[in-house]
Amino acid sequence: MNKVWAPTGVPTIYKIIEELDKRYDVNFFFTAKDSGKGYFSSWHHTKDQFLFVKGINSRINIISGVDFFPDFLPLLIKKFLRELRQSLKLIFLAYTGKYDLIYIDHANILVGAILKTIFPKLNVVFRIMGVYPSMRKALEPTKLSHFLFRWAYSRKYNLVICTQDGSGVECWLDKAINNDTPKKILLNGVSLNSSSYEESTKFLSLPKNKKIIVYVGKLEYYKGCFDFVESVVILSKTSRNFHALVIGVGNEEDNLKKIINKAECSHLISFIPRLSHKEIMSVFHSANIYVSMNKLGNLSNVNLEAIQSDCCMILPKINSNCIDNFTRQILKDSVCYCEPDNPEMLAKKMREILKSKKIEISYKEKLKDYKQDFLISWDERMLKEIQLLENINK
Repeated sequence: MNKVWAPTGVPTIYKIIEELDKRYDVNFFFTAKDSGKGYFSSWHHTKDQFLFVKGINSRINIISGVDFFPDFLPLLIKKFLRELRQSLKLIFLAYTGKYDLIYIDHANILVGAILKTIFPKLNVVFRIMGVYPSMRKALEPTKLSHFLFRWAYSRKYNLVICTQDGSGVECWLDKAINNDTPKKILLNGVSLNSSSYEESTKFLSLPKNKKIIVYVGKLEYYKGCFDFVESVVILSKTSRNFHALVIGVGNEEDNLKKIINKAECSHLISFIPRLSHKEIMSVFHSANIYVSMNKLGNLSNVNLEAIQSDCCMILPKINSNCIDNFTRQILKDSVCYCEPDNPEMLAKKMREILKSKKIEISYKEKLKDYKQDFLISWDERMLKEIQLLENINK
């Protein structure tokens, strides 16, 4: 099977793939993990496959998921068998491949833990993209899967690299990871050439004389999409000089549209499934307000790009599990903070900014100043991670 490399989604993942492929002799193994609310998999092949992808020199191996097993089996059984088969295959491939380094993410951390336990001299790097509720639950185990993951976290790896996404990674690492394991937290990079953006035909029908309020992200509860839509409905009762954009897809799209239709304000909000990076940059440059009410952390890639674009931002003020402690530390008073799960308050914050250009500009100017202290380019960001990996074999 031949494909063309045209990645979308999380830049951290595909950029490190590109860097590793460019510099080293690498084998990439992907496991189809196709379960859970809010998770989507487009891989439904019944057999494992390897791909030669134009734009990537290394061979890409994909280990099939539940579709490998016959349809008559219950889904729960197929998921168990999927995990068992994928784990055994990865352990075999890792051991027989005689690799200098195994670089493994959370989806397959049980494999990494088993490898490090059986073959302690094997170099294993545990890569974490952020902390999710299930990872916190594993630290106070109540069922078998929790105990397994807590055990896996506590193995002594050669290195743990964690993305600083505002999800309270610093506190979680202290509790979960072995004290003797080196740990490094890295903030993601941005496209420093933010002037490189393009208008999309999707924007042609949008009103030109109204202020723009933007939400970008999965349409899932934890992302704060209901906070946003419900606040727009409340705002529409006292103001009509705005248009809201919801950019993203997810399980809650129909429910969100029902709220809008019931309030009879569908003319004030547009849903756009997907945009390219350059199109999103165009949205950010046009936005008067950018809202992110993510309940799990607010230093995601898209939020960092909004910061780079000097957006006037509204973020949640979360006071649990160290979530967004680091976010507030670096952004200080350059963004507007609002209590989560409070659409009335969010609507009030929006209304205040829409009424005062001075307030909007004030936030933008502060952000433009503060961001110089922490934003870096993707090239610089990738170089940091490559250097960490190279130091393991020295």
